[in-house]
Amino acid sequence: MKTTNKMQWLIDKYNNGTIEYLIQNTKENKGTIVAPTGYGKSGVMASDCIWHINNVKDGEKFVFHFATPILKLGVQFMDDLISVITEIFKEKCDKGEFMFFINSSADGRSYKLDGLNADTNRFEYDIEKFEKSSTAKFALVISCFDSIYKFADKMDNLKSFAKVATYIDEAHLIVNESRSESDKKFEKLNDKGKERYNTLEKLCEGNYIYAVTATPDVEVTNAINVSAGKLKNPYKDYIINISPRELIEQNIIVPVKAHICEVDSYCETNKNRTNAITYKHCVKFMDVVKQDNPNIYHKILVTASNTEHLRELLNDISKLGYKVFSTCSRDGAISNNDDEMVGIDEVKFINEVDTYEGDCFVIHIKQLTQGIDIKSLTDIIMYNSSHLNNGIKRTIIQTVGRGVRPIAGERGVSV
Repeated sequence: MKTTNKMQWLIDKYNNGTIEYLIQNTKENKGTIVAPTGYGKSGVMASDCIWHINNVKDGEKFVFHFATPILKLGVQFMDDLISVITEIFKEKCDKGEFMFFINSSADGRSYKLDGLNADTNRFEYDIEKFEKSSTAKFALVISCFDSIYKFADKMDNLKSFAKVATYIDEAHLIVNESRSESDKKFEKLNDKGKERYNTLEKLCEGNYIYAVTATPDVEVTNAINVSAGKLKNPYKDYIINISPRELIEQNIIVPVKAHICEVDSYCETNKNRTNAITYKHCVKFMDVVKQDNPNIYHKILVTASNTEHLRELLNDISKLGYKVFSTCSRDGAISNNDDEMVGIDEVKFINEVDTYEGDCFVIHIKQLTQGIDIKSLTDIIMYNSSHLNNGIKRTIIQTVGRGVRPIAGERGVSV
């Protein structure tokens, strides 16, 4: 199976007049959008951009700002969005009405965007080009959460000459990742968390702001609702709240077939790993899912606990003749039978998994969770824990989401 433009469905809907503008239907300028993983939150944000582009007033400029936990996810989304814009609005692109900006690392260095099919500018230094341009009407800006404050710092200036819309993807992480696992209240946020919260309040001064997530954070929801004047129920007032059951019934996402294996995560105190995920669990699970559906190639996502555990699974499973892909760092390092971790191109890694024609295992620690779209994953093995704090619950939900992607014929390759 070869990967294709995953936003082609949106282009098709626009061309045949069936596109849905969910955010505009709410008639809300600010709010939280709750939708299960696999629903297509990127499409919701992209369709809102399309609506604004088609409805901008003469002489008006518009800044679309997208914030993601790490820049790689932002680049992935930006590339998808550019592919939509350049096809739907080709004439506007030819006239130079669009400019693309990368608000990169916290120290302001530029970010090299291999494979991005448009010229990009450095936000912090080049946004004035957009302000002064007589042809550019639309600016698309990508931020990571560590650099989002740079956009917020320019909010007053941006509002002076353009309308500003911010979309925060995986919004549960923008503040909550700075809270320790045991701290549940805002008062116990560390300094980084408080800075992020202050930045969020500044972003709320824009014309539009939407938090997009499958697992909403109460502090983020509260900040946006207060800025929108919703004080009656500021913590749980969502402008869109989509039910997974409804989407399953509509055949938009697939139901999860769970095969439960009672094991714990590997830890340093459990040297014999008798209760951890082992290669025996993995190959037995492969047998079960192959019997359950023998008509597709099964690509099983396995969550390891740490690098040592990942290496052990990788070596043991590989010795049995199974194809194994693995990633073990947030930056996308892999260990495929190498003694030394090496950096990889994330897009290339995803494409290799998606295009592999056969059964395989994809082992990670916590990297392949929110935002990562490996279309061909079919089954999932995760460790469990007796300490189900919010962080672990979110990890479980987001990991399960890797196997609940939109159907569109992408549930594996027929044998």
